[in-house]
Amino acid sequence: MSVAEAEKVLSEYGTGRKEKKNGRSESGEKPEEKKDLNERRIFLVGIGMGGPGQLTGAAISCIRESQAVFGAPRMLESVKAYASHHQLIGEYVPKAVISWLKCHPEIMRAAVVYSGDTGFYSGASGLEAYISERREKGEEGFETEIIPGIPTVSYMASRLKREWQNVLLLSSHGRECRIEEELERMEEKNAVFLLSGGKNGVNELCRRLQMAEVRRGDVYTVFVGERLSYEDERIRSGRPGELKELKFAPLSAVWVEKECRRNKG
Repeated sequence: MSVAEAEKVLSEYGTGRKEKKNGRSESGEKPEEKKDLNERRIFLVGIGMGGPGQLTGAAISCIRESQAVFGAPRMLESVKAYASHHQLIGEYVPKAVISWLKCHPEIMRAAVVYSGDTGFYSGASGLEAYISERREKGEEGFETEIIPGIPTVSYMASRLKREWQNVLLLSSHGRECRIEEELERMEEKNAVFLLSGGKNGVNELCRRLQMAEVRRGDVYTVFVGERLSYEDERIRSGRPGELKELKFAPLSAVWVEKECRRNKG
């Protein structure tokens, strides 16, 4: 080998060398962490309100990566454009999801989609707890990754052009919510936001608020958001007594503000 050829080889070796120090290359860049493809993983994905444009980039990526996508029918309808080649399963109860996956060991990546954000009265917490409990018992487990979505309260606040860092957050969807007691906490808050549904729907809430107005001497304005983020989205507002007889969607978002305290003298 000539001197010129030797110099060329050494030059190429020095240029292409990728030494790592403390997990970083010579350029200082940290190598991208790769997921273990041999590890079964479930993505718990918040999809916002469900309308067009509500999915985050991370949510879309996880749904596309998954081989099976679980969720309530309305949730699956919202994400089917990104899961056209995947199996869509209308299950979201933790035991049903895991039972299905146990019968399909070929599925290495799965997603369960939830409305709104995964951290606000979401079914995601139930699935995470169920998987953790199985893991502690030594049963076959799954790695989980939680992907947050746009919270309904954030969307509602943007529509009303309000800030929400000092808003009392509640839910009466599938749970008991004693709004009369919660109003005591409103003294230190700008407003109350809650998700309503079932027997504790908007009409019952407004009936209780009207009674609270009489008892407490306060005046409340109620904003009710229906089908948020969809083309037929609607937000109506009024006093509790005005809204209590109207019809609303089974699942609605409610924002309550206190206007003033009446003169009791």
